[in-house]
Amino acid sequence: MNHLKYSIFTLGALLALPFSLQAGPACCGGGAHAHGNPSAEGVSGDAVEDPRKAWVQSYEGVSEALVEDELDTAKEEAQGLARTLQAFEGYERIHRHAEDVAEAQTLEAARSAFRLLSHAVIERVSDHDGFHVMNCPMVEDGQWLQSEREVRNPYMGQRMVRCGSVARTTGPDEDGHQH
Repeated sequence: MNHLKYSIFTLGALLALPFSLQAGPACCGGGAHAHGNPSAEGVSGDAVEDPRKAWVQSYEGVSEALVEDELDTAKEEAQGLARTLQAFEGYERIHRHAEDVAEAQTLEAARSAFRLLSHAVIERVSDHDGFHVMNCPMVEDGQWLQSEREVRNPYMGQRMVRCGSVARTTGPDEDGHQH
């Protein structure tokens, strides 16, 4: 049943992606938004699907599968993420690391590849509001990204689901400076 939940979750995110990533500056994932992109003109922010959310949801599907210790699901989610991002400029590193997760033969190998994937994802969205960079003290450089504050540790899985904390929240601080 969990496998179906992840597949539906990812399917929804992937179906929204082609419509939201058509043309736009690479700084924000290539989608329509304010930066002078003509496709965003005259449309409120709520009416335009946020392209970062769509592929980050796919990334979070990989993370959640690792939380649940479900290697096959993690590999499928990572394969979907890689397939989605392969055509977009500026996502090559994320694509490569997603493929590494998809090719992993063990949970340990998938988690090791996920660590590199997470660093690339965090770097990509670090200047956008609304994401939480989480940290696992049990894993060297064990950070990952979540949209929710509740800790769901992909590195420890079911052994230690709640191990970790919010290291920081992405986006500008109260003075408007980027983190």
